[in-house]
Amino acid sequence: MLTMVGWAVLAGSYYLVLPVFGVPSTVTWALAWVGWLGAILGPVHGAVRSGRFRRIAPIAMWSAGGLLAAILLAVLRPPARTVDSVYQWHRADLDQLAAEYRAGSIDRDRPLPWRLRFLSIDGHAHVRCAEENYGCGLFLLLYQNLRGEAGAGIAYFPMRPAGVTIATAPGASGEPQRELGHGWWLVD
Repeated sequence: MLTMVGWAVLAGSYYLVLPVFGVPSTVTWALAWVGWLGAILGPVHGAVRSGRFRRIAPIAMWSAGGLLAAILLAVLRPPARTVDSVYQWHRADLDQLAAEYRAGSIDRDRPLPWRLRFLSIDGHAHVRCAEENYGCGLFLLLYQNLRGEAGAGIAYFPMRPAGVTIATAPGASGEPQRELGHGWWLVD
């Protein structure tokens, strides 16, 4: 039973949730790990139960199922939760958003397109201007602590930022740390 539930959760998270929403959210990531645990621990439990009754054929079958699940885990891997993987996963959508910003269609904060909405914690793209009269950039808030004292996200800058500081939370500001690609930067 545990094995079937694990495989069903895996199929749902990889083939329904990720293609539709396109975001490896915390819920999707957690469900994928629950599915992997069920797909691997279910056969282990079945092999142990069969071993108590000294049934060789079921032990071999359960062991093969667990080995197959472990190999698939090594090959497929659960959705990653790093900034780089999020950028790579949404590269085309982020490039489209940057093109709209460069064209002038985004001049103030606005809701993100639905495929990117769950990427940002507030679902909006923010136009944030640097304090040193550098210009403005497009900022997506990925993290903010509960008191609003620290935040991090990704930002698009049309020109390479040098010494730029932008607001990342009500009580904090951050600097571009490293380029993710195509003008998008990790801001922390």
